[in-house]
Amino acid sequence: MSRFHTIQVSIYAYMLKNKSALDIKWAGCYYLRTGEAYYIRITPEELRRVRDLISRVRSQISRFLEDGKFPRKRSILCKWCPFSNVCRR
Repeated sequence: MSRFHTIQVSIYAYMLKNKSALDIKWAGCYYLRTGEAYYIRITPEELRRVRDLISRVRSQISRFLEDGKFPRKRSILCKWCPFSNVCRR
């Protein structure tokens, strides 16, 4: 599983744990195209890392909002972004 998907699955596990009484030990994703499933162990350390990551990202977004500027990062995903028409080019 890619690092991006590992982080994404960890965030889902963190959010589910915070919204339920479930004791989550494993989380995973299923790739429809390939039919492969990948799982990661959800440890207290992983949950702390995710909590810290969410906190850092929230702080960064708050700073961007205060400054009125979001740095642009061009990628293949731009063509699907609903803000591409207002992005500073």
